[in-house]
Amino acid sequence: KTGKIDKMIPKQGNERSPPLTTDQIETYLRDGILVVDNLLKPEEVAEAQRGLAKTLLEEYGVDVHDLETTGIGLVDASSTNGAGGVLDIFYPEWKMKIATHETLFLMTCQLWREAYCQEGESLND
Repeated sequence: KTGKIDKMIPKQGNERSPPLTTDQIETYLRDGILVVDNLLKPEEVAEAQRGLAKTLLEEYGVDVHDLETTGIGLVDASSTNGAGGVLDIFYPEWKMKIATHETLFLMTCQLWREAYCQEGESLND
């Protein structure tokens, strides 16, 4: 059974191979993290940084240039009160551009499939 998500992920042997190598996938499965240098263009990173700074300032009163004074506002941006560094900022345009970045999406799907799908399962199961 092949679903919508699986159809979006290139398989080995197709015109376009998956973006991550076997070594990268093994690193992720072993270490629980994978660093991929230069995935985003410098201008994409800069746009996201500006967007995050604007969101934090406008919605939580956090000035990224004055975290000593305003950083306490990060607690309000997290359902875990700031534990683990997770911010509950979901749908601003700057974040959606990253979340829908084609190569990043394909990499995420590859890693999810390798980490969570049992043999014969797809991401849609």
